[in-house]
Amino acid sequence: MKRIKLILFPLIFIFLSLPSDPNIKDTSNIPSKKFDIHSIRHHEFSNGMKLHLLKVDNSEKIEIFGIIRAGSVFDPTDKIGLATIAGEMLRMGGTKYINAKVIDEELDSLGTKLFIKISLINGQIRMSCNKDNFKRSLKILSEILINPSFETDRLSLAKKNLLDFMEREKKDLDSLAFTKFQKLLYGENSPYARTPTKETTNNIKQEDLFKFYNQFIHPNNISLAIWGKFDKDEIITSFEEVFGKWPKSINKNPPFPEVKVKREASVNLIVKENVNQSKIRIGHLGIMLDKDNPYNKDYIALLILDLLFGGQSFSSRLYQKIRSELGLSYDIFSMYWPSFCYPGAFVISASTRSNTTVETIQCILNELNKICEEPITDKEVNQVKEFLINSYVFQFDSPEKILARILYYEYQGLPLDYFQYIINEIPNINAQDVKGAALKYLHPELLCILVVGNEKKFDKPLSYIGKVDILSQ
Repeated sequence: MKRIKLILFPLIFIFLSLPSDPNIKDTSNIPSKKFDIHSIRHHEFSNGMKLHLLKVDNSEKIEIFGIIRAGSVFDPTDKIGLATIAGEMLRMGGTKYINAKVIDEELDSLGTKLFIKISLINGQIRMSCNKDNFKRSLKILSEILINPSFETDRLSLAKKNLLDFMEREKKDLDSLAFTKFQKLLYGENSPYARTPTKETTNNIKQEDLFKFYNQFIHPNNISLAIWGKFDKDEIITSFEEVFGKWPKSINKNPPFPEVKVKREASVNLIVKENVNQSKIRIGHLGIMLDKDNPYNKDYIALLILDLLFGGQSFSSRLYQKIRSELGLSYDIFSMYWPSFCYPGAFVISASTRSNTTVETIQCILNELNKICEEPITDKEVNQVKEFLINSYVFQFDSPEKILARILYYEYQGLPLDYFQYIINEIPNINAQDVKGAALKYLHPELLCILVVGNEKKFDKPLSYIGKVDILSQ
């Protein structure tokens, strides 16, 4: 049950994802490539379920990826963890007509992989199967989504798995820093920062799963994408046969919760003895993108600023200064992640030796002040722009990337060809635009600073940065 750190829809994913191969440092010799969105067929069934189809002739399998409009942000305060467990139980909890063990055995015999997960602001479905077993695999998926039974013995196991996972998270410094920093940014009890406890997990009963299911799991809350070697008309017919009679829900989806927190600067420490490194998080709340006005030049300038400052690992200012020049951190980056659903965040993440903790923080703050106070050159802006344009080819080098982007754009309420606007707008951004984005969206005076580490081994007292609040683990 791996925590997904990108559930906040990072800016770089909403707009452009960079090459996944860390060895690719220069993409200037790669020709640009346009993807024809018209090669994807879009179909909406009478019950509101949406299906996006892409034929891939060289595919040996049929793959399905889906998004559900649900999330842990909607968990009741006394049942935090409900969405997480509901996602696991949809897959592992059996159906009215097929018990969980039989489903596991049949999927295994078919060679079909099926996963369902519900995270912060969405749920995900993933299925991979052989073409010969597609209809039976699809039938099992439909039974799981339409007729879940949430077997009580599997519920007990799911709750145990969640509690075990939370205990492991507490022992992992990166996970601890992530969780605590979310609470600093959004508030201790914010739906965007809450974590399950033993009490809230144990409060979850079978009837709560059915209540969650009835509210969120219905066809007009699900969008699916499928790719492989197939006839599109036949695939639509197959989906109609198993999902067509699933009734559309008349329930209205709840709005995403508002973020109500006073933004103010702070310095915070979680003491971890017997460690020789520190985990540092620095940042502040970000912005909520306006889906009614997505064609905003500011968003593209912010994308370039994000990469220039700390998001483009090898050539960013943070990497060059903190790691390459000073050798203070082996793992440093920044990320500005806005969302069209709620305000995202600007976060700088670094790991360093205990005895360079305060020096590293000071250098990071100095770089942040410099990008806000000093000129940004055309040269570095043009380098990022060139990198983005040349890396465009990597956005569409697999059907999964193509369709995942389509689904997430649809989920956020964006035009399905939004990527084309982005790539067309990048050349029009100049250094002045990026500087304007820095002044508008970066706020050094509102920074939350969190350190997880052994203060006895710090090079200077953390109070050298400011008044320190000691946080519990």
